Amino acid sequence: MSAALRLWYKTLSEREQRLIMVAGVLLVVAIVWGSIVIGYGSWSSARSRHVDAVRRLADTQTRVKAVDDLRRARPEGAAGPIEAAVREKAASAGFILGNVTPQVDDSVDITIPAAKPAAFFAWAALLEEQGLIVTRLTTGNNGDRTLSVQMSLKKQGK
Repeated sequence: MSAALRLWYKTLSEREQRLIMVAGVLLVVAIVWGSIVIGYGSWSSARSRHVDAVRRLADTQTRVKAVDDLRRARPEGAAGPIEAAVREKAASAGFILGNVTPQVDDSVDITIPAAKPAAFFAWAALLEEQGLIVTRLTTGNNGDRTLSVQMSLKKQGK
C-alpha cells in the first residue's frame, strides 16, 4: 500500500505535492491542537469537580459535627414512667389535666380543657428542653382567651 501511495505521489506535479504536504502539516497541527484543547478541558473540568466535592465534604462534615454536638448536649429522657412525669410537670406548671392516657408505644396522650396560650406554649417548650417531645398537638379556641389542648408526648430518644 505504501508503495502504491509513493508511486501516486511521484506522479503528481510539484505544485500538487506541495499542496498535499501543506494539507498533511495542517492535519497534524489540527490533531495536536485538538488533543491539547480536549485534554485541558477535561483536566479543568476534573479540577473544578474536585474543588466542589471538597467543599461539599467540608460542609457535610460541619453539619455532622453540629448534629453530634446536639446529641451530646441533649437532655436525658425523664426518669420513670412518662405518665407520672407529665402529671408532675403539668401540676408544677399549674395546668389541670383532663385526661391522661398512656399508649403502647411508650407515649402518653393528654388533654388540657383550658390553658392560656402563652403559658401553654412556654410549658411545651420547657417539656422539650427536659426530654419530653411533643409528637402531636391540636388546640382549639374556647372563646374565653384560653385554649383546649390535645397532645401526645414521648420520651426523647424513644
